[in-house]
Amino acid sequence: FNIVYQLKGKISKQGNVFTIDADLVPLEPGEQPVSITASGSELDSLLKSQMNLMARRVYAGVVPDGGRAPVKSSQRVFGSDWSKFLEFYKGYQYYKKMENGMAEFHLLKAPELLISKYHLAHIYFFDGRRKKAMKMVAEIAPFLDKLPRPLQLKVKAIKARLHFQVKAEIKCLEELKNEFLFSKEIFHQLGEA
Repeated sequence: FNIVYQLKGKISKQGNVFTIDADLVPLEPGEQPVSITASGSELDSLLKSQMNLMARRVYAGVVPDGGRAPVKSSQRVFGSDWSKFLEFYKGYQYYKKMENGMAEFHLLKAPELLISKYHLAHIYFFDGRRKKAMKMVAEIAPFLDKLPRPLQLKVKAIKARLHFQVKAEIKCLEELKNEFLFSKEIFHQLGEA
């Protein structure tokens, strides 16, 4: 798998501000660990800026001369409002348990989050509400190029499924499978396709 670093970290909270501390620990002897900190400065800065800052710093630690980190804004996917993110997260937990009614209930409390729209599309498709699923995918489409590559592929896969384009769906899911070999969700979707 060519894994050369292990990422270890913790998130601590003081008042309404979070601090992320991480270490990139090399798995090969002779390399030095890289310590990284991203301190928050305001309410909700964890979602607004710290996750992106941490991703850029981790990238710089792994690829020191690699130029600008190819980090897409997590804020576009997860928003910057903590209460909306928590509703998404509650919905996602129900989604993983296939409790679609409760998942939909919570995801609809954060309908502006692209990640909520993606999961709602899956719920609607699974429940036989194809038109609603297509509407969710259509609402994500204008932002597709701004999303992280894995989420782009997931959205393209469900869009292909909704339009009965089996080969296109499988192509997207195969690409995801190659990137995330240990994802049960990807293998499950690939099996369904």
